[in-house]
Amino acid sequence: MASGSRRWCFLLMVTLGLVCYSSSVAWLQPGRLPREEVLNRLRPRVDWGPSVDIQEEHLALSRSAALSVLAVLLGLSMLVQPVSADKSATVSSKIMAGGASTTGKNSGSAKNITRGVNLNGADYSGQSIVGVSFQQSSVRDSKFVNTDCQSASFFDADMTNADFTGANLNQANFELSKLRNAIFDNAVATEMYMNSATGVEFKSINGADFTDTPFRKDQLDMICPLAKGVNPKTGVATRDSLGCPE
Repeated sequence: MASGSRRWCFLLMVTLGLVCYSSSVAWLQPGRLPREEVLNRLRPRVDWGPSVDIQEEHLALSRSAALSVLAVLLGLSMLVQPVSADKSATVSSKIMAGGASTTGKNSGSAKNITRGVNLNGADYSGQSIVGVSFQQSSVRDSKFVNTDCQSASFFDADMTNADFTGANLNQANFELSKLRNAIFDNAVATEMYMNSATGVEFKSINGADFTDTPFRKDQLDMICPLAKGVNPKTGVATRDSLGCPE
C-alpha cells in the first residue's frame, strides 16, 4: 500500500475511534437521559441493584475506550511498511526505490545515481538490470547468473566473489571496481570498461567472450592463464577475445 494511502487510512481510523469514544461519553453523560434509561440501555433485562450502577457505567466507558484504542492501533498498522521475508525481493525493491539507479544508453531513462548502497548477497539471477548503476556500492557475494547487465555501471563498487556466469555484460562499466574471485564463465563481456578496475583476480572465465574489452598488460598477465573454452552464445574462444599469446 502506498505511503499516502496508509496515512489516509490512519487518519480515518483515528477519527472513527474518537467519534466512537465521544459518542459513548455523550450517551452516558448525566442529564442527557434519565438515569433509569441509561441503566436500562446498559442492562436491559437484569437488575443488579443500585450497588453496581457506577460499575456498569464505567464498564461501558472502558469498552468504548478500548474500541477507540483498537481503532488507533489499526490506523498505526497502516503506516508500517510490511517486512519482506524474501531477501531477493527486498534487494530488488532497493532498485525500484532508487537504491541503485538506471543510467547509460541502454537504460531507457537517466536518473540520479545513488551511492553507497549495501547489496551484499544480492541475487539478480535471470533478471534484467539494463543500465542500472551500483556506483560505490558493496555488492559482495552477489549473483548475476544469466542476468542482462547491458550498460550497467559497477563504478567503484566492491564486486568481490560476484558470479556473472552467463551474464550479458556488453558495455558494462567496471572502472575502479573490485573483482577479486569474480566468476565470468560463459559471460558475454564485450566492450566493457575495465582499464582502471582493481583486484582483477578472476576466479574463473571459462567460455567468456571479452571481445573489444581492453585490459592493461598487467591485467592480461593475470587473466590469460585462466582463459579457456568457447562462448556458447557468440562462438568466440576466450583466449582469442583477450588476445592472449599462443
